[in-house]
Amino acid sequence: MFSVCLLLSCLASPILADGSQFAAGLTLYRRGHFQQAVRVFEREVQMQPRDSESHHWLGKSLGRLANDLPWYEAITVARRSGKEMEIAVELDPYNAEAVESLMLFYEHAPVLLGGGKASAKRLRERIAQLGLTVQRGNLKGIH
Repeated sequence: MFSVCLLLSCLASPILADGSQFAAGLTLYRRGHFQQAVRVFEREVQMQPRDSESHHWLGKSLGRLANDLPWYEAITVARRSGKEMEIAVELDPYNAEAVESLMLFYEHAPVLLGGGKASAKRLRERIAQLGLTVQRGNLKGIH
């Protein structure tokens, strides 16, 4: 019942500058309500198109949603998931969680869906050019 109330409040209320809509999206994601989380994060992206975190969580939500869909629907959703994660990293290459999510996407998604080892290698090279490494969700300077 709480999930239904949360969903209705997310869909009915305006996007708030205090981040409560974003927080509601995170709650929906963590509770496994990926379709609803996608809707919230889509609105976040519309309101804040240059926000890396909104694109990152939209991508993650789409990826989890794709796992629950029939393959013929999952293909489109999974591709979009990768695109949103790419946008997140493009907007903020120092967003460690987004970089890690994109790396996992590239490493596990087939080329047909936008993944592949070559894409993962290019991302690793880009991270190295920034003088960084990715270690368990943290970007660190190379010493």
